[in-house]
Amino acid sequence: MSRPPLAIGADADVLAALLAAPGPIVIAVIAAPPSAAARSYVRSAVALAAERRAPAVRVNAILATNASAPDAVSAAAAFLSGAEATTGQTLEIG
Repeated sequence: MSRPPLAIGADADVLAALLAAPGPIVIAVIAAPPSAAARSYVRSAVALAAERRAPAVRVNAILATNASAPDAVSAAAAFLSGAEATTGQTLEIG
């Protein structure tokens, strides 16, 4: 991956951040919100951003908690970066 993953805070407008991020590959590390409903919103925002930006830009994300191991987050980012046919995916790292 040519640039580090985009960091998005839990209270940020995820969709706006993903739509504004430079491409052609956007990998975002998003602070996992505490509720299942909020995590569902994040997954939906990632999918919508991927749909709107395809085929020119691939958009994927990692939902990470404070307990997420940095190595696991880095491995997930590398996987998503190299998965050329993958867009709109969200991996949760706990």
